[in-house]
Amino acid sequence: MVAVGWATAGAGQDKQAPFEIPPEGKGEVLVGGITFEGPSALTFDSRNRPYMFHSREPKSFGTILTLRQGKWVRLSYLEALRKTFPELRPPAGRSVHALGTIAIDNADGLYMIVPIRKGADRSGWCLLYSPDLGGRFDVHELPGTAFLETRVGHNKADAPPAIGCIVFRKAYPARWTAYHNLSVFLPTKKDGRLVLGEPIHVSSDCFGVSNHSGGYSFAVTTGWKTHLVYAEIPKMPNGGNPTYAATIDRRERKVTGRQFLATAPPKTPDVHSTPVIAVDAGGHLHAVAGAHGQPFLYVRSLKPDSITGGWTKSAPMGGRQTYATLVCDGRNRLHSIYRVHPRLLYQHKPAAADAWSVPVVIAHAPKGHRGYTIFYHRVFIDRAGALYVSFTFYETRTTTKGRYPRALAISEDHGKTWRLATTATFLRREKGDRK
Repeated sequence: MVAVGWATAGAGQDKQAPFEIPPEGKGEVLVGGITFEGPSALTFDSRNRPYMFHSREPKSFGTILTLRQGKWVRLSYLEALRKTFPELRPPAGRSVHALGTIAIDNADGLYMIVPIRKGADRSGWCLLYSPDLGGRFDVHELPGTAFLETRVGHNKADAPPAIGCIVFRKAYPARWTAYHNLSVFLPTKKDGRLVLGEPIHVSSDCFGVSNHSGGYSFAVTTGWKTHLVYAEIPKMPNGGNPTYAATIDRRERKVTGRQFLATAPPKTPDVHSTPVIAVDAGGHLHAVAGAHGQPFLYVRSLKPDSITGGWTKSAPMGGRQTYATLVCDGRNRLHSIYRVHPRLLYQHKPAAADAWSVPVVIAHAPKGHRGYTIFYHRVFIDRAGALYVSFTFYETRTTTKGRYPRALAISEDHGKTWRLATTATFLRREKGDRK
């Protein structure tokens, strides 16, 4: 555990949304005196202390940043990785994407999934589990690309989170997709260790997962049920992105129900249309079928804790949307942040309502900007219901080519206003004695 400095002074911390990306790659103008890049992944323990990591830079690989006694420290998991993978190598270079997920259960067991390089041309994904919030890490190698069920408001966290895995099966004649096998691990704890168990097969035609932006959860656990959403490659060309829900019984460890939800745009299968799911305080399920520059489709279950009891008719949420997100706060309101080129937009609604709010801008490109640009973002919610969005900007017009830091913004008033997060923000929201 290594103590680190984290400055909180500077004009940047007082900025409010809508945030404007500064010109010519000077991202430090946005974040001001806050000397950290917003996290790729973020979660909170039972005291509402943050645990985050940043996967875009090789220099930050192998550590989790958290608060201890009011100070920032880094928890290293590199030794555990190297014991399992003697040929482990750091990331090859800076990535514009934000890969990896992190979650903490109600017993303060910590889980994180990270990509690894095991040699010059071999890569993979692994799960790190810590029963004591970073004191010890156990490593489990996972097949294909892996991702965690994350806290999105009302999913239960009494048991370890579900783990999704997709494994390439065969190519498909479209740029942004291929056939994958989708399976789910439902780990259990035994004598302080994690037992993964056998994977539960869900689909052989999954179109993949676009999990480098959006900060979604692919699944929600409601007790003995885990509900997940996914999309498949259609049977016919130009058949869109058929999106489904499935239910796994955690006791029987098998899929007990499947339900078609909607056919998401575009017509050509496209992994950017990855769906997301959340559950509200009453147990009703909410899903957004993603899109790539076209409207998302939103549906809500008619019966709580059931994918087979009927759903509302799918309805478009907005305009040219990409990278869906969905969380539900303590007031039972849904929140979604997504990209509409070249801006980040935000919408919300009461869980039981049909209509979403008018979109508002969270961040936009520099004034007068032209050319190809992208926002990459992640959305999180803490134990007390505050909303967070971590975002960065990428563009090809200048020599910087996306070398912007990630900013982390927070809303403590259910989405009404957004400010850049600071150390003081996290300390104020921490529960319990910090001595």
